[in-house]
Amino acid sequence: MSIDTLTESIISLAYVGIKSEVHTFIHIPLRFSTQAISITSSPLVAHAGDSVTLAWNNSPNDTDWTLFLVNATVFLSLYQSWDNINPDPGSAVLLLRADLEPGNDYQFRIVQSNWVDYVLAFGPQFSIVA
Repeated sequence: MSIDTLTESIISLAYVGIKSEVHTFIHIPLRFSTQAISITSSPLVAHAGDSVTLAWNNSPNDTDWTLFLVNATVFLSLYQSWDNINPDPGSAVLLLRADLEPGNDYQFRIVQSNWVDYVLAFGPQFSIVA
């Protein structure tokens, strides 16, 4: 299935028609992203307060996104964020907060800037040591 066919299918599913007494429809748009990003390089072990390099693959027309540092095993855990990341360079050097607790379940997540609940890519879990 091509991306155009998939996009058309998603768009056609994204509108819910609700028929009323006067035979009109209410259209409810469903938000989605067509960005294709994958994280290709992430640290295995990092030190709180150090810089780490994150690399990714993306499509030429991808828009800016936001990067979250989370605990991969805890719902709604956000330890640090970087806004308006330009995807074109394919990598970024990130300074980790110095007060991050040591642990094994840290993860980078690339999210859509205007809809942060929409995760575009997950990095592997990594450890932060003292």
